[in-house]
Amino acid sequence: MAVGLALAVAAVGGYVAARETSAFAITTIEVRGTDAEVASDLRRALEPLVGTSLLSLVPKDVERLALTLPRVASVHYDRAFPHALVLRVEAEQPIAVARSGTAAWLVSSGGRVIEKLAPGARLGLPRLWLPRSADVRIGTTLAAGAGADEIAALVPVRRAGFGGRVTTVRRAADGRVSYRLRGGVEVRAGRPVELRLKLVVAARILRQNAVREYLDVSVPSRPVGLIDPQLSG
Repeated sequence: MAVGLALAVAAVGGYVAARETSAFAITTIEVRGTDAEVASDLRRALEPLVGTSLLSLVPKDVERLALTLPRVASVHYDRAFPHALVLRVEAEQPIAVARSGTAAWLVSSGGRVIEKLAPGARLGLPRLWLPRSADVRIGTTLAAGAGADEIAALVPVRRAGFGGRVTTVRRAADGRVSYRLRGGVEVRAGRPVELRLKLVVAARILRQNAVREYLDVSVPSRPVGLIDPQLSG
């Protein structure tokens, strides 16, 4: 028992000593899962951790520093002994361009403001219009009534078969959602419930018919629209 106790004390002492010395100090930060620009930004953001022992590393410190970057949605890390910290990054996914007056910002599917843009940039993404009073800052998340509702309405668009076809999304004062498509057709989805189902129904109708002006799928079992029978298949 005495020998076992002595070994345990020695092990604890060794661990404590390793925490306090440079034996496992971080000298290298490896970043995986993102592009070179974000990787470089992450290494700079995590520079305060260089010299910290891998044994004493606090997860919240890694997350706090990494998530200061607007393009980083989440980060996980592994300790690669003796001196490397390996980060696995999930990047924010751009979903729309938010506009207010002449200003424009790239926004992620989670509503986070990623970066400021020139008004004509990223033309392949839908536009949403914010009130002039909206407080838009890079790295923050759009608030309810100031873009968050429109972003939520865009999330099911791609999976419903409308990827690249939506030019704008609007939510009216009464909460009803509408999408403007390339070519000018307006898809009226009504209340923001079962949006993916409504968009799937709309996509099927648009594949089979030449719709003019609008298609109302607010009640997906009873869609209403202006259809040109001469052009429909």
